[in-house]
Amino acid sequence: MTTISSGQNSSNKTQEWVSEGKNGIITLIGSENYALWSRSMILGLKGKRKLGFVDSRHTTDKFDESLHEQWEKVNAVVLSWIMRSVIKELLGSIIYASNAHKVWLDLKERFDKVNGSRVLYLHREIVTLN
Repeated sequence: MTTISSGQNSSNKTQEWVSEGKNGIITLIGSENYALWSRSMILGLKGKRKLGFVDSRHTTDKFDESLHEQWEKVNAVVLSWIMRSVIKELLGSIIYASNAHKVWLDLKERFDKVNGSRVLYLHREIVTLN
């Protein structure tokens, strides 16, 4: 059975790395910086052992019912980290969400856009190298 760690102890504050404007935290502003923001968030979540809450490895159905309250607590912390890392204009669409994984997928769907003309340009550049 999987266990959940809240990531809090007396010497390490759970939300330390999320401080707005500190520690190099990147704020999601839209498609133009989604890849950078996503990578930054993934690294932070890995460091806190919480990546499973956004990549669907830690869904409530994978935990014993006795752990659901603790799951809700950790999920809320991850949601707060996501909410603190987006611009205020994006908050309205995620503020009432209750599942970090669903918010992550929503942001990915909305902002993870590949610039088709840039891809074509890079392919042409690669071909001309030969």
